[in-house]
Order: sequence, then C-alpha cells, then structure tokens
Amino acid sequence: MPFFKQNLKDIKDDKDAKAVSLATATMFETGANRWREFDTWPPKQGKDVVLYMGANEKLLDQKESKGGSSDYISDPNKPVPHSDKVSRGWDRPYMAEDQRFTARRSDVLVFNDEVATEDQTIAGSIDINLWVSTDQSAGDFVVKLVDVFPGMDETTNKVDKETGNRHELVRWGIIRGRFRNSMSTPEPFEPNKPTLVKFELLDVLHTIKRGHKLQIQVQSSMFPFMDMNPQKYVDNIFKAKPEDYVKAQHKLYHSEQYPSSIEFKVIAH
Repeated sequence: MPFFKQNLKDIKDDKDAKAVSLATATMFETGANRWREFDTWPPKQGKDVVLYMGANEKLLDQKESKGGSSDYISDPNKPVPHSDKVSRGWDRPYMAEDQRFTARRSDVLVFNDEVATEDQTIAGSIDINLWVSTDQSAGDFVVKLVDVFPGMDETTNKVDKETGNRHELVRWGIIRGRFRNSMSTPEPFEPNKPTLVKFELLDVLHTIKRGHKLQIQVQSSMFPFMDMNPQKYVDNIFKAKPEDYVKAQHKLYHSEQYPSSIEFKVIAH
C-alpha cells in the first residue's frame, strides 16, 4: 500500500497509515530470508571481490602462477538438462533447484570456494570473465552461482536429511559464443585459440551463510531452456543441418596469462 500511495497518488508521508517515504530499493535477501532497504542499488558501500577459477575444482583469491586448464566434451545429443525432473517444458522449481545432478556430470566444470567462516552477503551484478577455447567454431557457455549447504547440522552434529549438502541454485546466465563481442555482429571461434568471453549474471542479494560455500558451475547447454548450439558455426542457427551438430571439446583456462574469474561485491550483513 505505501508503494501504491507514493507512486500512484504522490503521497510522500501518510501519517494515518504510519508510512514514511519508501527506500530507493527494497530487496529480499535470499539465504538470510529477510527484507532489506537501500538508498542506492546496487549498494555503493562494500568490498569488491574477485575469485579465480583454478585447478582441483577450486576458487582462489589470486591467479594461479602456473598455466592450467580444465576441459569437457559438449555433446548436442546429450545436453545438460535445465532440471532433474522429466517434463514437457520448463519447471518453475528449477530456479532454486538442487544442482547436484549437474555437478556429477562430466560435461560440467565445478569450482568451489572455501567453507565460509562468517556470513557473506553478495549484492549486485556478478561479472563473468571466461578464458575459453573450443576445437570447433561455435559454442555456448552457461555459468551458475550455487550455494552449497553443509552436510552436517552444527547443533545436532547429524546429517540434515532435508538440506544436507544441498547445492542450491542462486543465479545463472548464458552467452551464445557467437555474440561474445557484439549482439549484432556474430562471429565464429578460431579453433583452439584462447578467447575471452565476458558477460554478466543478473543482480542478486544473497547471503552465503557461515558453514556454507560458494560454488561456480560452467557448462555449455541448458536444455530445453536454451536451444542446442550446433557447435559448428553456421550463419543462421535455425537453418543448421543435422551434420552441423557435432561434439566439441571446450577448454576453460585458469592461469596467470588466461585468468578465468568472477567478480562481485560483498556488503555488511
């Protein structure tokens, strides 16, 4: 009601309703499950964080000094599904679904941060910087931000049957590789050449609670939410022929020269 009174009737201060002027942004903080008010969005105050993808499925606070990479085979005939449930369309619960079903797949890369020793609230957009290559000439890249719950309940020291080790999807985004530099001028990849692919995940306000850990998953399909990429570059993907749909080895680099990373802001909890 205060929102409608302020924006439809231009009432800035309604004493009868005990309502004052609204905050610039009223946001629901997932993870902590509470509402918060901000004077600006995204918040100006906070700490900028950069996490680098590294070997052994790790997220690191600095670049790896040695050259390294991780790779996977993306097969258009066996795409990564958007949900663990079998259905005819998109399942709404996928938006916060447990992602263990994808973390177990060989065509999904997983990178984990250390277990949080205190609550960490991520606010605003998340910038993705992937150094990748492919042995073909086209490909998509999907990045997921996942909140990994602890396996044991701290109070009972027992496995929580409902949420133990849950991999909860917080946010995801995709870029069709041909549009990595321009949405109006598509271009193929040069096979096996390290290439920077940058995009942004939509804004979040999410708290990784103490005992949880942040996880990043990287894959190249999310079917049927996104149509399959042939992975052999064609001018019009909707006119691709069956023989254009080929397996591709995609490689993600994590080295000092080619540092794949994610960037976000952490604010006071």
